[in-house]
Amino acid sequence: MFSTQTYSKHILSEEEEILIEKIGNCFKEKSNKKYTLILERLRLLKNLGNAVFDYPSVKDTKDLREFLAKEYHQLTEYLLAFSSTSHLLRVPVKVSALRSFLIAKFHFFDMLTKLTTENSALHNQAKDVSFLRKI
Repeated sequence: MFSTQTYSKHILSEEEEILIEKIGNCFKEKSNKKYTLILERLRLLKNLGNAVFDYPSVKDTKDLREFLAKEYHQLTEYLLAFSSTSHLLRVPVKVSALRSFLIAKFHFFDMLTKLTTENSALHNQAKDVSFLRKI
């Protein structure tokens, strides 16, 4: 049903995939517009996730290892420094991209929660997905 290109990284958990398939099947018969919306947003989320997870980590970049050895202990401070532009510019790209991915994933499941308000069983499952419980 939701076939997309397969990558080594799992963008969604098995629980999330099953839930999305159930919700998709529900709307496949009821509302082609909502079904298409779910498919398109899922495709975009997976594309974003694949791009983020395929992006090289700073730790994997040989040329930066010596530099990182000196400044790696400050990484936590950089990641938590939302107020200062100078600090944000020093956050590794992959970390910033992961933030964006997590926000997109949250919005996708929030959309599913809103779409399933008329089906209490699916609505409750969408609200209770493990990804949202951890936030």
